[in-house]
Amino acid sequence: MNASRIALLSLSMFMLFLTGCQDKDYSDPDRKPPGYVGDDPSTLDFSTTQKVVFDLNYDVPDGTVSTFQAYSVNPFEKKADGWEMRSDLQPITAGIYVAGGAEIVRTLPSYVTDVYLYSPDLFAPTLMHAKINDQRAVFQEIDLVISQEAAATRTYGTAAVDHYLTGNRLQVVREGANTYYRPYDEYIIKEEFPAAVRNSITKAFPNGQKADPKYYTDASFYIAQDGGDGKGVELWVSVIASDAKYHNSLAYFCYDGPKEDLAKMMTNDARKDLYVISVFQSARVSLTASGALKPGEYVKLKYYNKTTGALEDKFPVGTTVGWVLAADGFTSKSDGYYIKGRTESSWYYSVPSWHFEYKGNKNHTTIFTAKNGGNEYVCFGFEDENNDSQVGDGDCNDVMFHVKLNPTNAIVPPPVIPGEDNESETEQDATEKGYLAFEDNWPRKGDYDLNDVVVKYESTINYVQKTESGKVGAPYVRKVVDNFSLVHAGADFANSFGYKVEVNPQRITKVTVDGNQVNIVPDGSGFLVELCPNVNEVIKPYVYGTTPKTYNVVMEFSEQENLRMTQAEFNQEGLLAPYNPYISPKDGVEVHLPMYRPTAKATTSLFGTDDDRSGNGLWYVSGENNNYPFAIHLSGVTSFTIPVEEQSIDKTYPKYNSWVESYKHRDKDWYLYPVGN
Repeated sequence: MNASRIALLSLSMFMLFLTGCQDKDYSDPDRKPPGYVGDDPSTLDFSTTQKVVFDLNYDVPDGTVSTFQAYSVNPFEKKADGWEMRSDLQPITAGIYVAGGAEIVRTLPSYVTDVYLYSPDLFAPTLMHAKINDQRAVFQEIDLVISQEAAATRTYGTAAVDHYLTGNRLQVVREGANTYYRPYDEYIIKEEFPAAVRNSITKAFPNGQKADPKYYTDASFYIAQDGGDGKGVELWVSVIASDAKYHNSLAYFCYDGPKEDLAKMMTNDARKDLYVISVFQSARVSLTASGALKPGEYVKLKYYNKTTGALEDKFPVGTTVGWVLAADGFTSKSDGYYIKGRTESSWYYSVPSWHFEYKGNKNHTTIFTAKNGGNEYVCFGFEDENNDSQVGDGDCNDVMFHVKLNPTNAIVPPPVIPGEDNESETEQDATEKGYLAFEDNWPRKGDYDLNDVVVKYESTINYVQKTESGKVGAPYVRKVVDNFSLVHAGADFANSFGYKVEVNPQRITKVTVDGNQVNIVPDGSGFLVELCPNVNEVIKPYVYGTTPKTYNVVMEFSEQENLRMTQAEFNQEGLLAPYNPYISPKDGVEVHLPMYRPTAKATTSLFGTDDDRSGNGLWYVSGENNNYPFAIHLSGVTSFTIPVEEQSIDKTYPKYNSWVESYKHRDKDWYLYPVGN
């Protein structure tokens, strides 16, 4: 370039400089230079989580135990033949509910607005839903029944099925979008069905597991004796659990003779004179609907005297009572509610040999005794799927019933299931997950690309509930398995990574890292887990998609009753993963999440210096005009697009600024939408 052109260019640049100086008049006291950090500390915590109280609000006695899994979307989808649980979803949290115990509190991602609660247990609603409102989720049951309104062809002998103990009438209760059916109250007596019995049955007949052979048998009742007065025996029956996709119906019949004779009635002709009487046209209970049928509501059965044609209050000695489940049998017509007509595939009996299955297993019932406090509860259950189709799982808990007898010793008692007076245990695992991203230039502001150290974590909490000597204990934490993966390093500093657990070390029996036991480092009210002394030595810095370095940490908690970490305690702020994580570029310097306290190793004189505005109970905060934190936790995700080097995080995540500027009210899911998504 020649000298004259250089001179001309220099003059032009000088004039631009003067113009620029005139535009940026720093004598203006209200004008701040670019990058200025205000004196007032930011009160924004940059948290991506919310604490939510789960109000389960269903009608069971105190002490009833059930497990649950929570989802942010409905885990069931509607198929042609019923609702089916999705296999592509993972719960966002889980736990154990003890009715009447401590309330359930969970920390969820802030973007979650709806919670669906699934329970596999018999005495809890299978699926409930709640909208989160004011940090509370009040759940309502979702009815998963699909009634197959197929043609109900009336064949021989089925006219008797239209005769009901309740005068061929049902009480119809409509609550919200659901409709429930129950006998009128004058036909019902009510007694509490105890929590201990419910818990025993839940343990003995878990969903999806074939019933124990000693209970998996003919469920017909033979009346062997009465009270000695020759006046017979009274029977009442209650639906205690209904966990079926079908709208089933229960009926019964009376046979004057021993139950062994029934197995010999192999043909329809042999059975055509049996008078089948419906007791529950809709054998379905609801634990949330106030007007629906409830466990412990009993209808009295009547003995059919075929000689006189009368229905009598008591069953004579020598009578067998058999049961009929009409699978998806409930249907409605303009003139009332009926059980669909008898067909080979839709009626299941307490007598296994009567079924039309061909592949060997014809049994559809269990019968058993549950004991509690000196009382005996004789119960039976049905499997409502055809065994030949291999759809039925043989757990025989699709519908379960309790039969009250007077006198109670009228039948030979069926086998006894283990009772709650012995020790029993319920377990449920819950998994939390997310990402951590750090800036390492604290107390000075960095480039806010939040990629100096990026950590992925997944934490599985093992909750346990024990019942010992009849006492129902509170759920507690047995162990926690944490996987921390260092996935990116975008810094020259030799950053270490660790975290503080706010648990008294006396409540921890052992901590292992990658299978090796480590010594707990006490720190104030908790202890430290120091995982990596130098992140750059275990993963390649500045390499996107580098091979992560993963640490497997197992914390085992004390199970001494006075030292147990209860489920309610553990689900408080800062106790569960990711705990109080931090990086340290050098001794005395720690970078924690906003509002999280430093460890005892931190040099406290650094707070409030340079661009940090910590003080008065605020930790790791910058000025109120600063949209970026020194570290951030992204809750509930399994993937994170690492921000571009030396570009602030909002360049990779365009919705980030909207979230910050609205004080976290808008775009709570900003980190689900990187550029290009």
